[in-house]
Amino acid sequence: MDITLTIQRLIFALDSMYKDFVDMADVRKEPADEYRAKFLTRALAAFCVASLTECTPKEAGASITDGYNDQGLDAIHFDASDKTVYLVQSKWSGSGTSTIDQGDFEKFIKGVQLLILPDFSGFNDKIKSREAELKRNLLLKSDVKVVLVVAHSSPQSLGSHVQASLSNFLKEENNVGDAEVFTAEVFDLKRIYGLLSGSGNGKINFQIALKEWGTIKDPYRAYYGQVMVSEIAGWAKHGKPLFTKNLRYFRPATDVNESMDRTLMDQPQHFWYFNNGITILCRKIDKAVVGGTTNEYGVFDCQGVNVVNGAQTVGVIWELAKRGEAYVNDLTARVNVRLISLQGCPEGFGTDVTRATNTQNRIQHRDYAALDPEQHRLASEMTMDQRRYAFKSGDPDPKPDEGCNIDDATVALACANKDIALTVQAKREVGLLWLDIQKPPYTTLFNPQLNARTMWRAVLVMREIERTLEHASVEELPRGELVAVHGNRFVLHRVFADSSCEYRDPSILDGQLVESASKAARTILQKLSHLVEKRYHGSYLANVFKNLQKNRDLDAELSGVGRQDKVGENLELFPRE
Repeated sequence: MDITLTIQRLIFALDSMYKDFVDMADVRKEPADEYRAKFLTRALAAFCVASLTECTPKEAGASITDGYNDQGLDAIHFDASDKTVYLVQSKWSGSGTSTIDQGDFEKFIKGVQLLILPDFSGFNDKIKSREAELKRNLLLKSDVKVVLVVAHSSPQSLGSHVQASLSNFLKEENNVGDAEVFTAEVFDLKRIYGLLSGSGNGKINFQIALKEWGTIKDPYRAYYGQVMVSEIAGWAKHGKPLFTKNLRYFRPATDVNESMDRTLMDQPQHFWYFNNGITILCRKIDKAVVGGTTNEYGVFDCQGVNVVNGAQTVGVIWELAKRGEAYVNDLTARVNVRLISLQGCPEGFGTDVTRATNTQNRIQHRDYAALDPEQHRLASEMTMDQRRYAFKSGDPDPKPDEGCNIDDATVALACANKDIALTVQAKREVGLLWLDIQKPPYTTLFNPQLNARTMWRAVLVMREIERTLEHASVEELPRGELVAVHGNRFVLHRVFADSSCEYRDPSILDGQLVESASKAARTILQKLSHLVEKRYHGSYLANVFKNLQKNRDLDAELSGVGRQDKVGENLELFPRE
């Protein structure tokens, strides 16, 4: 790589894209060389935001927070479609010889920690003005992802101390065994130049090998066949631009992902049979000479590659490969892939394919739960009580005073169970509680001993706790608002453990039950806030309340039985067989 020429080209590109969208009002009086360096630092941060989110240059420029007292945070951007917050540190080196030094990086990490605490007192006005937005999108959401973006204009790798510091932060903040909430993206000169020279903006071009392939000629050209899982893992180098803008991107820690992971590990030869496959739109497709004229094996030159369906499959494979799981390379693990050429297609056809493939034939574990006779029995009992129970996909939810749905019932019953592992799972991903209707945890919650009245009263308690936490006075409690949001299921679990909230006792009237539950919740919230502050000060609370061991320790201490023996942060709720 000719570093001087590459940097010159990068400067030209940053000037062209961001000269009108990067605010420089705060540094206009600085010397010309310092002014120039700060513009390029900010433009580089905006470029990385745009490349990760596909937002416009204007939107990326608006994310810039660089300036005095930025605490190392040069840009902050929230991608609503992907529920992801991007926190960026960038550094411009005109000679291409400098990366991010240890001091600057430690400042960046400290700034991230101040955000998640939260403590905005030391930030500049650019960040303070976004406090409400950050609380809404980062601190008060349980399903948000956080990406630390480190960008520099050098072809060199980050220093070993910086890499170690980054790894330690990610390890401390993420729950072991779960898909990471905090991840990192590092942009060096090679990656940046690669994006500029054709890997972005719909210009992703590469070859895809299909085994046992076939073709559709009319009305539009398409190919189909099997692709090795190991080859799909290699697509990760193209990153998020491989996916259509606004398409629901890979979501970590879902029941669907867990199922794919299990199949790849235990039955890789069955993955093709169990998986729905991947659909790819290409601007143009040409069959390469490699593979000859047989349909056993074919290599296809694909231009303008865009994954429009199967993002979950691709994302799971990428995550497993990143973790170094050997079974990703199993030769029997294959995926069905469709390649559709847009050459000769009418305008808007690609959009129609994207929409249709992401809305048709979607089946969730809730649909399997609907096959359970116990669900039908509970619905009948609710009807006799003049209430409605929606347990099938497509059933309209009843009004709150007229009944509940299976999601409400599952969460309430899980939190009412003595085993806090079910509470944690309800907080993480409720769908896994319906994973198999023939065995626990599903049968622990829904079984012949459960009646509709008991289920309904558990839901009443849950709804009362939600109201109580929403309106609770949290100003005097340490991080009280965050504990009320992220610890809602834990509080509900503790309420059910309170002797005054025995929802199964028919002698306690509904009004008395919810009144006792509300009173218990306020007391529990106070105790929990102080305990969390003592044990997990500075930790990202969305993760704390999804961590089984931490929940067990908090539960044990509030129960007055002392800290439980540590059984391991990586304890699985549903061990693989």
